[in-house]
Amino acid sequence: LRKAGVRLTVDDFGSGFSSLTHLSRSSVSALKIDRALISRMDEDPEALEVVRAVLALARALRLDTVAKGVETREQADRLAAMGCRCAQGVLFAPPMGAAATANYLAANAQPRSRRTVRLRRTRSDSRQRRSNSWAAAFSAS
Repeated sequence: LRKAGVRLTVDDFGSGFSSLTHLSRSSVSALKIDRALISRMDEDPEALEVVRAVLALARALRLDTVAKGVETREQADRLAAMGCRCAQGVLFAPPMGAAATANYLAANAQPRSRRTVRLRRTRSDSRQRRSNSWAAAFSAS
């Protein structure tokens, strides 16, 4: 499937019956981290450690990750600091029906068809000093 350009994503990874065995033997390209883990990671140390473990596992298997249900800038900052580069949630756009989505995409058109939110570091000045600030940008990749 990968050779044909098909990308598969495991949704709600970290909950339910996601099997680690299947990840290494499948054509999965990305893991979506369950919103329940994202919403609890600020007050539940175990949820935070599960998110870290999923991100580490994804890196080790060369898989992309998407954090679902990101609602606050603090969550986005924490995820970015842990190496999570893609996120979705009301922080970036509210849930929308088909017509509203079409209008939103038309108003925020990009050269490519795939739109995800990518979290990245920003540089603070022309000397390219490292900064603790993070920027959310729509990226087509």
